[in-house]
Amino acid sequence: MPKKLESHKANKGGLLKRRRALRASREEGAGNGSDYRQRIRANKVARGSKKNGCLPKLFMLVVPFITVGAYLILGL
Repeated sequence: MPKKLESHKANKGGLLKRRRALRASREEGAGNGSDYRQRIRANKVARGSKKNGCLPKLFMLVVPFITVGAYLILGL
């Protein structure tokens, strides 16, 4: 009896490997899953890099004054 169980376990391991390989090849061929994942990652990155707050807005307001001041000081 133990030989049957051992052979069954060995066969089951081989089946799992084949299933994983088939699944991986299907996912690569279709490309739908990976595109979806890439969009999700892009959204997460975009959300993380959003500049919400007061400082970026104030900086953008001050930039023209800095450029005009530099122009006048340098006398170009």
